Amino acid sequence: MTVVDVLYHTWRAQAGMTLDLRALAPVEAISDGIDRCKEMGRPLYLTIGCYAELSGLYAPMTISAMNIQRYAARLAIRRDVETWFMIPMIPEALPLVDGIYREVCVAEGKPEAYKRDHVQWFGQLEAGYSTGAAGVAGRIRAGTAICAGALSGTGDIAPTAVNRTVGALMIGGNARYTHQGVYSIWFDYSLWTSDVYAAGAYCAGDPFMRSSVVAQDVISWVCILLPLIALLLGAAGVSTDWLAI
Repeated sequence: MTVVDVLYHTWRAQAGMTLDLRALAPVEAISDGIDRCKEMGRPLYLTIGCYAELSGLYAPMTISAMNIQRYAARLAIRRDVETWFMIPMIPEALPLVDGIYREVCVAEGKPEAYKRDHVQWFGQLEAGYSTGAAGVAGRIRAGTAICAGALSGTGDIAPTAVNRTVGALMIGGNARYTHQGVYSIWFDYSLWTSDVYAAGAYCAGDPFMRSSVVAQDVISWVCILLPLIALLLGAAGVSTDWLAI
């Protein structure tokens, strides 16, 4: 069923059929957050999370986070807002994030807006990322901090706390339900678990990414409905063995 679901929605995307996603409040808040930076004369702080790996469990989070980052950076460069990028402890992410920064500057007709020292990498240790990013956050005092992607339960705590302390508008979230905790308290606009994927697809505007999110929602509904059906049938004395197939 999962294969059929994915193939069907992929076919719809290839056929050019519209796959609309509901606009999420955290995504809509990005534009307002950048305007806030402009009005306050403060920069924009961006991170895709300490654990933003390009393979395995974290890869989908990283891809979605980079799409969110590109979307936010493009709006910031367009509005002449200084932008800072925190690179995770994954060295392979450095050229990709740097490439996004260069790309949006050129796309907005402002190649001179690119500043290499605004792309900060602190090495391959989580402690290095944590203390380094926290130090930058305290120094630049961002008007808005967008922290979305593969956030860790330790490495991203200190930078997030510093951004919160200096009065930044906090937007972000991660796709691991075990790591929502304090982030859901500190963020003014939170992306909860699969919201990160939906936000990435929305910001990218890519029909195939949108189709994958819609297909995922179908499976989620099936997983919710099947236990409810089994519960109701069981209460009525009807055999539910067929649900185990």
